[in-house]
Amino acid sequence: MLRSLTALLIALWCFTACTSSDHRATNSVPPPVQDSVPAPAPPVRDTLTTLIPGSYLESVTNGGQAYILYIPRSFRDSLPMPLMVCFDPQGNGRVPVHRYASLADDFGFILAGSNQVRNGLGIDASASMARELAAAVLEKMKTTHAGLFLCGFSGGAKVALVAPGNMKGVSGVVHCGAGLPDGIPAPTVPTYGVTGNRDMNYSEVIEFVNRLGRQPMHHLDITDGKHAWPETTDMRRAFSWCKVLACKSGGNCERPILQQFTRQINTLAARTTDPIQRMRIYRCGIDCLQGLSPVPEWENSVQRLMKDPVYQQSILEDSRALSAELNRRQFLLDAFRSQEEDWWSHVIGDLQKRKQDPMNDRLLGYISLACYSLTRQAMEQGNMPEVARLNRIYLLADPENAEPNFLAAKLFSQVGQKDSVLSYLKRSVQYGFKDLSRLESETAMRALLSPADQRELEEGIRKNQSDW
Repeated sequence: MLRSLTALLIALWCFTACTSSDHRATNSVPPPVQDSVPAPAPPVRDTLTTLIPGSYLESVTNGGQAYILYIPRSFRDSLPMPLMVCFDPQGNGRVPVHRYASLADDFGFILAGSNQVRNGLGIDASASMARELAAAVLEKMKTTHAGLFLCGFSGGAKVALVAPGNMKGVSGVVHCGAGLPDGIPAPTVPTYGVTGNRDMNYSEVIEFVNRLGRQPMHHLDITDGKHAWPETTDMRRAFSWCKVLACKSGGNCERPILQQFTRQINTLAARTTDPIQRMRIYRCGIDCLQGLSPVPEWENSVQRLMKDPVYQQSILEDSRALSAELNRRQFLLDAFRSQEEDWWSHVIGDLQKRKQDPMNDRLLGYISLACYSLTRQAMEQGNMPEVARLNRIYLLADPENAEPNFLAAKLFSQVGQKDSVLSYLKRSVQYGFKDLSRLESETAMRALLSPADQRELEEGIRKNQSDW
């Protein structure tokens, strides 16, 4: 029954890896941690010879790939230090690098973010660029590195998960808000997944992690959030995990590092009321500290949990809930071919009324993602009536998304409705639209706008571009 859903998930994965937008990710990037972010320096070729602690560097590899680098305050030429290479779905490496710079300082990581690996390049090209960027930064570091980690969000997470198949020396992967669909080879290195309980890709991530089993080592951290780069408080746990793995890669494994990680595992396990998550936490600690600092009480806790009827019942209930959600997604997918807009209005309205249930929030996100994909397919086929129908459903499910508002403006421009064009363009910019070149390419749309309207929209887009 789930074959068509699985096929669509693979298609969506390929589609989002081969299109120029990441649907919701464009508009849901949280603000940077800092109150103000320094303006980027003009990119230069990789001729930099001095790495200054606490500084940001904008550079270009010899192969032409633009990237940003953050050097933590604790950096010293003679001190081996782990490297984390980050991939943003929109190719804006500044987002994760600026957002997690404070964590890089706390844990002693060099951060690199690609400004060119993005959705639309294809996974093979993206993996090749990931490999090139890691090699360029490692060479710049001069000293022996203490572990190489890949990190990504949404489409960038998929790149981070696929790239180790073509790279040597990857110590681990942090994948946020995405997994790999069945049929795509999983990485053979340790992985740390982060997904929000309201993330539209939640079930994808759960399925992916369940397929991994215990080997290679992996962990799943379920946060209270939606489809976005994780908050720094949540990402701190991922950095701590990476830091311990870096010890195994020849890093400076000081006792305070292990003590901090041990306290973190004990705190998280005590805090959660979910026996499944408690099991994940203990197994994460056991696997991570294997060969470094065994903690027998965690092994005992795992054994007790495995015999606990509450844990066993939770496993069954979670499995049923996941199956029910996948079946519901399949039902909604089929409805795009069989149901009219009145039906969708009723269903979406009902889900919005019950958004306090995370699953209903995720289903709204799934409808939005499906609308995005199906709308693009209809546009490629030149089926504009179907584009208009799907976009109306898109706006019902996700009214504060820049993409369907921009598309509505495009559709109204084709029938010369100036007021509607301007109204939907303003909404698109209000909800985070950033692609100025895309607006500039819409000559029919721009012909309906006054010079003053165009200037106002362009100013709004440039402001969105600066608010990474």
